[in-house]
Amino acid sequence: MFSRLITKVLEMDKKEARNRKTEPYLSYLLRLWSVQVEEKEYSWRGSIEDPKTGKRIGFANLDELFAFLQMQTIAAAKEARMNQ
Repeated sequence: MFSRLITKVLEMDKKEARNRKTEPYLSYLLRLWSVQVEEKEYSWRGSIEDPKTGKRIGFANLDELFAFLQMQTIAAAKEARMNQ
């Protein structure tokens, strides 16, 4: 029973890996924290880290973070279309 489960999981991993070759895929480690900017006001800061390269980018607010992610997803989709 356990060996069948492991076999099934490995097959699923292989299928997922094949799909990633043809479909855009992005992966980041996301960190969020709040900082006090005025007496009763807080703002969210964030950083993302690329797990492949270890490169980390910081953001002063969530709007900057979301804008970066939107640019990355658009670029990944364009690249995938060009590679078809």
